[in-house]
Amino acid sequence: MDERHIKFELATKVMGWKLHFDHSPGSTRLAWVVEIGRKIDHLEKYDDEWNPLHNIADAWQVAEKLFIAVIPQAGFPPEDMKFLAIIDKEPLGPKYEVFAETAPKAICQVDMNFIA
Repeated sequence: MDERHIKFELATKVMGWKLHFDHSPGSTRLAWVVEIGRKIDHLEKYDDEWNPLHNIADAWQVAEKLFIAVIPQAGFPPEDMKFLAIIDKEPLGPKYEVFAETAPKAICQVDMNFIA
């Protein structure tokens, strides 16, 4: 799955956003918006500015939505295991744990496991 698809899945399934063209004068950008009913309530982010795979602030938006714990690993862990992200919905739901080299990647990977 490529980064563009991951971004789309996280924005729509986790954040609850819809992708629309920005109809502001002179703008040709795509924007993530919040809809109430069939009306656009407000613009959240422009698509080219929101990237939870590489931006920690954007990744934290996703983490807060699903109550994800992110734990940096102490000592000298392998390069691809520096951060642990956990979604724990037990005892009634699943528990997912993912290690990754950055916190944003760990958050996004555990989210993708959860929504799959």
